[in-house]
Amino acid sequence: MTTTHHTIAPEPTSDRAFAADLPTLVADAVVVLRGGRRLLDDVSLSLAPGELVAVVGASGAGKSTLLSSLAGLTRIASGSVDLVTSGGPSGSPYGAVGLVPQDDILHPDLPLERTLRHAAGLRLAGSKQRVGAAVHDVLHELDLADRAAVPVGSLSGGQRKRASIAVELLARPALCLLDEPTSGLDPATARSLVATLRDLADRGAGIAFTTHAVSDVETCDRLVVLAPGGRLAYDGPPRLAASQLGVDTLTDLYDRLGANWDLAHLRAQLRRHGIRRGPRSKHRQARIGWNSLTPTETKIAGMVAEGLPNRQIAGQLVLSPRTVGTHVSHILAKLGVRSRIDIAREAAVHVGVSG
Repeated sequence: MTTTHHTIAPEPTSDRAFAADLPTLVADAVVVLRGGRRLLDDVSLSLAPGELVAVVGASGAGKSTLLSSLAGLTRIASGSVDLVTSGGPSGSPYGAVGLVPQDDILHPDLPLERTLRHAAGLRLAGSKQRVGAAVHDVLHELDLADRAAVPVGSLSGGQRKRASIAVELLARPALCLLDEPTSGLDPATARSLVATLRDLADRGAGIAFTTHAVSDVETCDRLVVLAPGGRLAYDGPPRLAASQLGVDTLTDLYDRLGANWDLAHLRAQLRRHGIRRGPRSKHRQARIGWNSLTPTETKIAGMVAEGLPNRQIAGQLVLSPRTVGTHVSHILAKLGVRSRIDIAREAAVHVGVSG
C-alpha cells in the first residue's frame, strides 16, 4: 500500500456475535479512476453485520464513490470488493448490499404504503401475504406505520429519509450503505435518524453512512476518515480519531479536512522520504511562513512536500499545471525558500517531523 493510515480494530461486542455467520464486506486496496484522477487511492476496509460505521471527509474526498464501490456499482481500476463468509467462498456485493442514495428517489404522489408494496413486489419473490408482511414490518421498524396512507411528497424530511431506508430493508440485506442520510435535517431529526441506524445495527445489520456532522459519529462503532485524493487516513473508534490525526477535537478534524490537507498522511510521507525539520532557530520563522499560506497554497504545498509533480497536483485539484506552477512560486516566496525540497522541510517543521 502506498498510503499510510491509522487503523484500529473495533472492540468486540455481544451484538456482533449472533451475526457471525452473515457475510462481511471487505474492500482490499481499492483504486477508482475517473478522467485520469484517482477518486479512491488504495482504500482497504471492512463492514461486518452489527457494526455502525460513519464515513467522513472533505467534499470531493470520495465518500460517495466509496459507497458506490462497496455496493458493486462502480468499476474499480484495481483492488477488490467481496462479500466474505466464515469458511465460505467470496461473492460480489452487487445486488446483495443495500444502498440508499442521498437524493429522494421515491415517487412523491404515491402513498407511502403503496410505494413500499410496489418496491416489495419488485424485490421479493413470494405471495401477496409475504409482501404485505414485509411492508408491515418495515413501517413499524422505522416508526412510519401512522404515515402509511400519506403521499411520500407530504412526509417530513426525516420521514422521507426513513422511507428510503425502508425500501432497502424490504429485502433484509445484511449490509446497508447510506449516502448522507442526515443531510438537510434539523439536529433533532438527525439524532433520531442516527438512533434508528444504531438500533438497526444492534439488531444485526451492518450499516455504513457518510456524513458531515460531528454529532452523527458519537454512537458509531467506527469512524472512517477519507483524506483528499480518496486516501484512507483513519479507521477506528471515533473517540481516538482526533488524537491519532493530530488535532484536538473532531470539529478540528473537519476543519483540517475542509482545508483539503491530510496532516497524518503528509507526516508519514515526509518520514518515508527521510525529510526532517531543520535547525530549531528556523522553526518559528517557518511556522509564520506556513501559516500565511492560503488554503489552496496549503493544499499544494503539502502535495509538493509529498514529492508530487505539478502535473499530478493539477490533475488532483482540477487546475492547470501553469496555475499550479504560479502557486508554487508564491509558496516559495512566502516561505522564503528556493526549492521544492525546502518546501518539504518547512512542512516537516509545521507537522512536527523531528530529525
